[in-house]
Amino acid sequence: MEAVQTTPTQKVRYDWVDALKFLGISSIYVGHMGEAAGALYPFTFQYCVALFFLASGFFAPHTEQQAFWPFLKKKFCAIVLPYFAFSAINVVVNVLTWGCSFTEFVDLVVAVFMGVRTKTAAAALWFLPCLFVISIGHYLLKKLLRWEWLVVLVGLGFYVATEIGIPYRPVGEPRMFFGIDSAMCYILYYALGAALFPYLKDFHFRSLKPWAKALFWAVTLACAFVACVVYFKGPSFPIDALPFELPRAISVFYSAGLALSLVFLNFIGAKLLAHVHAFTEIGRNTLILCGTENIMKEILAALVSLTGLKLEISSHFAAFVYAFFILYLSSRTVIPLIRDHSKILSGTFRFGES
Repeated sequence: MEAVQTTPTQKVRYDWVDALKFLGISSIYVGHMGEAAGALYPFTFQYCVALFFLASGFFAPHTEQQAFWPFLKKKFCAIVLPYFAFSAINVVVNVLTWGCSFTEFVDLVVAVFMGVRTKTAAAALWFLPCLFVISIGHYLLKKLLRWEWLVVLVGLGFYVATEIGIPYRPVGEPRMFFGIDSAMCYILYYALGAALFPYLKDFHFRSLKPWAKALFWAVTLACAFVACVVYFKGPSFPIDALPFELPRAISVFYSAGLALSLVFLNFIGAKLLAHVHAFTEIGRNTLILCGTENIMKEILAALVSLTGLKLEISSHFAAFVYAFFILYLSSRTVIPLIRDHSKILSGTFRFGES
């Protein structure tokens, strides 16, 4: 039986959710290797962001159980404070590593406070302000609409709006404060996570009826085929290969459908990896890992340079190994340090608590 754990405050943890987050943060670390990661670079970004927002929605609160202001303060402490703290550290590391003029330093500080996806102090940090906006938006929508699937429909409307309803695509060129335009795109996945989790949390393949098992295998094989095609041919190949042009009203859903098919494969992988403690432990600390990714890379590069050598990623496999090495090293060094000594960086600080 799959493990379900409780913390001292009786918050339930599902090992497969932590394994899913491990797969997500691994994909982000590999994707952030850029061109050095080869085909994995565009492949991972077809689903890793959607995966994280969907997993974040699993534990969206029931609005009838928590008043708005306590919820807002909790999310501010758990998400926004770590964002600013990690941003400050990353700004210092970037300035010391690369140097900058006073004007460039001011631009860095302004970018931190703006929280726009492509301009944060480190690549992964944009996720935090965007998640804050999404969690607050989802709470208010749930309060207003009451039914989770209506919130999903509204999220779908926001997604369509970001694709065809505004003059630019937030996915590629975000512009708004704290990633509000990015939040419009990704709240769909957060809402889906909240709506689907009651069905997913206790899912067991063995308990399915024969017809459901057959359907499950059919969907799995179809998603695996799509994954292979997209990996080897590129994300746009399935649409480009068609002998005709799809209507915009249909093609607009391609990215979301592709993301969800790849997330489904990750869900299966997470179920299989749920008993691997090393993976679930990393998955429990993804907030910290978002903030320390760039810091760990710069520390490693600096340490290697002290020997007179230069850190170079010589192959796609080397990029893959390097990304996982950083994850493992972080899990054994900075994560225990932060969890033991900094409530703000670990997201556990709360106003009014000693």
